[in-house]
Amino acid sequence: MEGIVISGDSRGLRANMKTFNPLVSCVIPVYNAEKYLDQGINSLLAQTYDNLEIILVDDKSTDDSWQLCKRYEKKYPNVRAFQNSENAGGPLRGRERGIHEAQGEWITFMDCDDYVEPTYIEHLVNATRNGKFDIAVTGHSRLYSDGRIEDFLWSDYSQTTDERLAAFYRHFLTNDFWTDPTDTVGQNLIRASICKKTDLSKYPNLVWAEDTLMALAFLANSKKGVNFVDKHDFVWRQVEGSGSHGGFSDRADRKAFYKACYDIFHNPDTYRRFSKLHPLVSVIVPVYNVEPYLRECLDSILNQTYQNIEVIIINDGSPDNAQRIIDEYENGDSRIVTIKQENKGLNMARAAGVKIANGEYVTFIDSDDMIHPCYIRVLYECLVKHDSDISIVGYSSFVDSTKIIDSSNLGYGNDLQVIPSNRELLRCLFGQVSIPPNVYSMTAWGKLYKANIINSTDWEFSNYRRNEDNFEVLQWYSAAMRGAVISSSSLYFYRQNPNSITQNPKLNTNPKGESINYFEYLNELYEKTKQFVHDETLNDAILGHFAETNSIQLRNFALNHQLRDEDVVSAALNMEIIVNIYKQRITMKDELIDSQESALKGVYGSASWRVTSFARKLKTAYSRKKHRF
Repeated sequence: MEGIVISGDSRGLRANMKTFNPLVSCVIPVYNAEKYLDQGINSLLAQTYDNLEIILVDDKSTDDSWQLCKRYEKKYPNVRAFQNSENAGGPLRGRERGIHEAQGEWITFMDCDDYVEPTYIEHLVNATRNGKFDIAVTGHSRLYSDGRIEDFLWSDYSQTTDERLAAFYRHFLTNDFWTDPTDTVGQNLIRASICKKTDLSKYPNLVWAEDTLMALAFLANSKKGVNFVDKHDFVWRQVEGSGSHGGFSDRADRKAFYKACYDIFHNPDTYRRFSKLHPLVSVIVPVYNVEPYLRECLDSILNQTYQNIEVIIINDGSPDNAQRIIDEYENGDSRIVTIKQENKGLNMARAAGVKIANGEYVTFIDSDDMIHPCYIRVLYECLVKHDSDISIVGYSSFVDSTKIIDSSNLGYGNDLQVIPSNRELLRCLFGQVSIPPNVYSMTAWGKLYKANIINSTDWEFSNYRRNEDNFEVLQWYSAAMRGAVISSSSLYFYRQNPNSITQNPKLNTNPKGESINYFEYLNELYEKTKQFVHDETLNDAILGHFAETNSIQLRNFALNHQLRDEDVVSAALNMEIIVNIYKQRITMKDELIDSQESALKGVYGSASWRVTSFARKLKTAYSRKKHRF
């Protein structure tokens, strides 16, 4: 038979088959394949493993494929042929029908334009190691239209079901399918009980990459894992017009594929199980005087669907009984690590947590707040999918935790906003980039950061007693060269706590230990931001943010009856700085216009008629522009 070569000595394999010889069903969906079908069926009939049935399911072919199937059924007792009642338009319904009709203990799949080496089934059955694994996989070779055959190589190895799911999930997030052999159902041998309990009927006929979807669905229903062998027994045809090369794939429904994968991965029980193999996320929780709320906060963290977390709790000299609660939770969950220190403020408490964090990613939770069970999962997916340095989600405020309204929308295809660079992130911080109204750009919480972004923090630079987030986020956004991605799903629940530091109008303290009021703080934020952000094109944004915040907060202080004489004085000084800068810029523009007018006069008096005609037009334009100033 052309193109088929027996590879290796299979005598040892056959010896193993004497004690383990289950019936294997090979399912082949058929549509207009008369050109290749003989080769595929004959390659199965030539198998060294003889306990095999071949199931052909014709999708109402318009050529002689169905007649060919019937001839093989009549000639060979282990060949069974079926035909769909109507054309499904893709191979999924044929595979589904084949699974239903299969009588074997194990099932494998082959497309009607492919073929296999004689040892294909033998290697697969042996790779289950007498049924130790639920899925066995051999390698494949790629057959090109010019006759070349190229082996697709990998090493022999095995994975638990959860390890395989975790790897498959990473491919899903990065759209990097087919980098591993079980990202497609071809060349797989799967326990029939798994195939038969997997409901394929809910997927549409024309779903894209249906073999990849089937592989994932079978994997999610398995328990005993996957074994891979580096045997190139499956020959995958790469010719133009085949299913994956210009044929069915081009008209299939990609959105339905991604939605189906999304639903499989995000089954809560399944996700919790394999998320233990995701990268470690460090959750940093500073605690100060929040005893009534601490249990709710910690419960919301420990109940995350994303399970591979370490929870670093920093008792920042809390005067209440918070330590008793912290000890209780630490004794009950090995993922919790605790630090106890004298009161140093929120900024330095976060710094203490970061110092011992081991995670590849870091998130901050204030200890009187709560998070949605999918908070970390969504942040992680956004960050990996878009290869960003930071991911951000929305928030909603609450007073009573029993009345939290979950306004998140976690369905497939949520709208996301990608901020492509650190410069755009800074513009976002300064209010020049519009973001969803329920997203805070300047808070440390509500975000997931790559650890390298956080590890470079100058905590002394940020060491204000209040409003420290602005200086922390300023540094993190500046370091985020790959930008950020924002989901407006409200997954962070911010408690309106009257005793929290953000609700307390007391004076702030700067890194020098000096007491400053809020408007003095704004001035320091403006000056430090100018020094820190070395980008002159952002100067207008920084000044505008300073001016806007000064005006808005002056009004808010007045409305809340918190405005003191010293606040008014500081706010007025800020206004004077802002006005003087704008005046200086207008003067500079006037001087520029005057210098241009002088230059034009010289040109007007000495150049040719054509030049002076153009100069007069420019002079008129400059005069009009100057008049506007």
